[in-house]
Amino acid sequence: MFREPTAEERNLAGRTGEPFPVLVAFDAEGGAASVSGLIAAGGLRIVRGTVFRYRREVLEPGRRRAPWLAPPATAAL
Repeated sequence: MFREPTAEERNLAGRTGEPFPVLVAFDAEGGAASVSGLIAAGGLRIVRGTVFRYRREVLEPGRRRAPWLAPPATAAL
């Protein structure tokens, strides 16, 4: 669950000396324990739609591949 960062988390991000226009904290439950995290970023872009983390040859409108997927290898001629 995303939440506002605590004062301690804001201070932690501030120690880097870099400005972070986007600062978001989150809590997640899973397995044997809960974990907390902090996201500090220079910007944020929200793109709506389905994102596939594996290669699909045909994509319907509003769907896309994750940006880290490499394009398919082409056969050498």
